[in-house]
Amino acid sequence: MSGPVKDLHSGRGGSVDEPMNDLVALLGGLVRADGTILVEGACDGAPDAASAAERERVATVDFSLDGHKAAMGVSRLRHEGDKAATLLGMWRRPNLSIHGVEGAHAGPGAKTVIPSAVTGKFSIRLAAGQDPDHVAACVERHLAAAFAALGTSNTLAVSCPDRAPAFGGDPDDFNYRAARRANAAVWGVEPDLTCSGGSIPITAVLQATGRSVVLLPIGRADDGAHSQNEKYDVNNLLAGVKLCGTYFHEIARGGGGAEGGGAEGAPPAKRKKVVKYDRCRCGAFGFQCNKC
Repeated sequence: MSGPVKDLHSGRGGSVDEPMNDLVALLGGLVRADGTILVEGACDGAPDAASAAERERVATVDFSLDGHKAAMGVSRLRHEGDKAATLLGMWRRPNLSIHGVEGAHAGPGAKTVIPSAVTGKFSIRLAAGQDPDHVAACVERHLAAAFAALGTSNTLAVSCPDRAPAFGGDPDDFNYRAARRANAAVWGVEPDLTCSGGSIPITAVLQATGRSVVLLPIGRADDGAHSQNEKYDVNNLLAGVKLCGTYFHEIARGGGGAEGGGAEGAPPAKRKKVVKYDRCRCGAFGFQCNKC
């Protein structure tokens, strides 16, 4: 959003259209406080309702609403008291988030400067089945129409530097069954099947080749990805190494059933010796060391 050729003191405001005012109006017209996306067509292609199988999987996920509120530091959730709606809202519906404004005077202390140009930043998390090019075109049309309605003398430029289709796999195919058995063997519990809003475009590229793609998360929910205090625990790193090795072993065994050498979800105690990970005789952690 561009306006005057230079920043102005606020005491000279009132004679020009201020870019920040226009930008705030545009950003405010993208999404409601309840999360409803106001861009026409931005939700095209997203499933309207969760399937019975999805709801059944969500119902069994080990997830605490109170724990989630504590981790987020909020007093209430958008879908307060409804675990299914909270998880499905995070995992399977488009979501528009406004991230910040570049060019504004946001430092500490009173600021009385009218910025001559500002850039608003926002993103839309897509759901599986949506076309990112279509959504980007809908956003551009929406902003162009909203900007024209302002009747401002400022200029608007819209860009979408990154876009990618959402990824979704079949949790019941051979690859996921192998991953689930590997998780059960390493962690000693049956894993929950979850989704995530992380940006990993290569998954959709690999899936487009006709291959099954599965993501094996080995971090923790409180790792704070991309934040200032992002962390990664050492025990998760070690368990992740074990998980990858066990996963490849389970893929080699087959997808489960008679041809796979055992029924899906067999307890870890019944696994073959090769997936048992104890300390070596010399105290080394993991596989038997070279000395022994």
